[in-house]
Formats: sequence, structure tokens, C-alpha cells
Amino acid sequence: MEGEDLTLRDDLIVGDDLAVGWDVTITGSLSVAGSPVTTGWVILAAGDNLVGSATSDILINTDKFTVAGATGNTLVAGTLNVTGDTKVNTDKFTVAASTGNTVVAGTLNVTGKVTADDVDLASGAVVAWVGTWANGIKLKNLKNSAATALSGTQLDIEIDIGGTPYYFTVYPTKA
Repeated sequence: MEGEDLTLRDDLIVGDDLAVGWDVTITGSLSVAGSPVTTGWVILAAGDNLVGSATSDILINTDKFTVAGATGNTLVAGTLNVTGDTKVNTDKFTVAASTGNTVVAGTLNVTGKVTADDVDLASGAVVAWVGTWANGIKLKNLKNSAATALSGTQLDIEIDIGGTPYYFTVYPTKA
């Protein structure tokens, strides 16, 4: 029967090993009881899904990429490169693929150091910090200047220190 096709229209029961020398096409489902299926590749056709039970985990190379079946929590042990937009809950946290611009719709709490070359605050924005000068915010390169030759629209700013508001008048330019 070598070189011939075998067509079964009902059950095939094999009591021991089954070796197939060429491709196997299964038009229904494949159920394996007891042991896992060991194979070099599993290739899904367009529109096919990889489906497990509600508690099945997906593990690639033991722990390099895992999806917990019960929670959906995903772990990527290596570098995750994303070329498209990444969004969390539609618009709560967005990273634009083309620019890297990030939008945070809620409160952003940072426990480490923040370094910024240019900060643009929206009108009415509040910058707050907790702590003393040793562990709080520091304003550097401030200059003490006479009020002569100031120009532009005067702005008043409020800085709260220890719960006490202090008010300052600033000008955008000096001649």
C-alpha cells in the first residue's frame, strides 16, 4: 500500500505509535487525550483560530511568551517591538507609532526621575510636588532682575510652599 492514499470515513484507532511520512490534513477537529502533541510547526490557515479551554495557557519556549488562560495576563520575556498604535482601553493610554507621542488620560504618577528638555503646560495646568528641597522639585537657573525694560503681557503665577501661596509677576521678554 506504499505510495497509495488512505481514506477513512470513520474512526481510526491505533494501539501504539502511528508514523506518517507526509502531510496530514484534518478536516474536522483533532483531540488528543493524555499527552501533548509534539510537532515542529503548527501552521494555521487564514481565518483559523488557536483555541484552548478557559484555563489553558499558551507557552512559547517555556516562559518567553505566555498568555494565562484564566486571566489573559501576557508576559513577554524579550523585547516587544510595536509598529502600529498601542492603545489601552481605547484612549486611556495611547502611544502613536509614527511619532512615539504618548497620551495619558488619567493621572501619571512617577516614582523615579523625570528629565525633560521642553515642557509645555496647558492653560490652567498645575505642577505639584511633595517633599523638601532635598527630595522635591528644584528650579534652576533663576535670575534676579530689575523690573525696568520688561515687556510683553504680564502674568501672575502662584507657588504654594508648605501650604502657603506665594504670588509672582512675570513677563515674557526683557528689552
